[in-house]
Amino acid sequence: MSENEQNKIDMYEAVLSLLAENKDIISGIPSFNWAISKLRKAIDEIKREDKMISSETFNMTIQTSKIKDDLIFNLVPIASALFNFAKANNDLPLKEKTRFSQSHFVRMLDKELIEKADLLILLAEKNIGKLKSYHVSNASLSNVKGILNTFKSSLDSKIASLISTSALTPLTELFNESDKILSKYLDVYMENLMEENEEFYDEYLWTRDTENLDDKKALMELEEDEQ
Repeated sequence: MSENEQNKIDMYEAVLSLLAENKDIISGIPSFNWAISKLRKAIDEIKREDKMISSETFNMTIQTSKIKDDLIFNLVPIASALFNFAKANNDLPLKEKTRFSQSHFVRMLDKELIEKADLLILLAEKNIGKLKSYHVSNASLSNVKGILNTFKSSLDSKIASLISTSALTPLTELFNESDKILSKYLDVYMENLMEENEEFYDEYLWTRDTENLDDKKALMELEEDEQ
């Protein structure tokens, strides 16, 4: 959920809290409770939808992280083999290209890790005949290539999930519905109370404005401390 959306949720909750505190005033308009119930339901659905999206993203992140750890675990012996081979043959350029420890790989960004993995696999393939004594074989290279491809696919899926508009459509619709309830019903009902309850009406407008959220939260915290 974006910061703007969270601010809206906080505003909705503040409005409902204000109305609940003034039940005696709004009780004269029967439809008020119906609109309040509709808004409460919409807010709860927004929270459930956001929780579901967040859970899916979290699970995908965990899965990608596990694949990344597996990739690093299998890259380390290949980098080590290439480095020791280069050192034994006094191949300085190859030594510089393969001077990686596990901690180096862990600190890399995903894109950089993929680039280094592709490079190490390419270098190992070029020298495969000379790396057998360093315990690197075609089978081990095939294995790490498979893990690398899985990691790339996992990242693509994660990115696609994060930017997918289809996953966010229900949230957009629910926010639109909530805004409609406020403007079409609650705002109208409050206008009917404006003349006889000017102070309550002004507080409603103040609460309704998301720009006042920080002040509203600070006031609520102060009231809680005083209780």
